Amino acid sequence: MAAPHRHRVPLLAAALRLLLWTAAALAAAALILSGNAGRATAQLLLSVLIGAPLLRVAYLSLRWARLGDWRYAAAGGLLLTVTAVGVAVSL
Repeated sequence: MAAPHRHRVPLLAAALRLLLWTAAALAAAALILSGNAGRATAQLLLSVLIGAPLLRVAYLSLRWARLGDWRYAAAGGLLLTVTAVGVAVSL
């Protein structure tokens, strides 16, 4: 018997698959382009590589909160908060 919540995972999997292909295309473009365009593409690639796992953490944190597992939801929220503060401080 399949899990009753199985239908929710394909959306996350599709988003992560799209981000994987986006990262591959950006990596190829960063290697081909030169100068500022290549540098900007590489920076965008890093944003995608950092953002993909954060998307998964955000999704899981919301799901844990909906299921009432507040300890894991708080840990995920804390990770996202620390990351956001780090980005804000580095700007």
